[in-house]
Amino acid sequence: MLLLKLPVLHETWFYIFSFVLSTILGVRGIAIQMHNVANENLDLTREGKIEWHRWQRVLVHYFQDFIYNFIGSLAGYAALYLLSYRLFISAGVNPPPPPGFLLDQPNTHLLGWSDLGLTVVALLGITAKLPQTVEGFILSIGKAVETITGKLAKS
Repeated sequence: MLLLKLPVLHETWFYIFSFVLSTILGVRGIAIQMHNVANENLDLTREGKIEWHRWQRVLVHYFQDFIYNFIGSLAGYAALYLLSYRLFISAGVNPPPPPGFLLDQPNTHLLGWSDLGLTVVALLGITAKLPQTVEGFILSIGKAVETITGKLAKS
């Protein structure tokens, strides 16, 4: 439970830690895109099509993927902070606890479905899978709508 207390025990260190790791994941996204674009340019050359120019690669692929992974990771750390707050500070009492109050044991009796959502977002964001998961979810909705409308058009 000590790791779940970290965000509320040492906020400044948590902010620094989350910003540094999110930046590393953003740079990792750039490295992945460098290989993908190099392979795409080879395929385009073989097909006799126009390759991506350097400025286009930087603007379209590298910058976009850095932001994609950086923001996804920061969202995961924000969700972890909120979950940590819910578990160890928000005791659900009125008036609220004084500043600096920290529970010894996690406050699990107030957890609900929204906290499960926070946990999933935190896990996916910290492991750099949140952007791909959201993108896959959106694409699957699009395919479902396409399938439904295709079946309705045939009838």
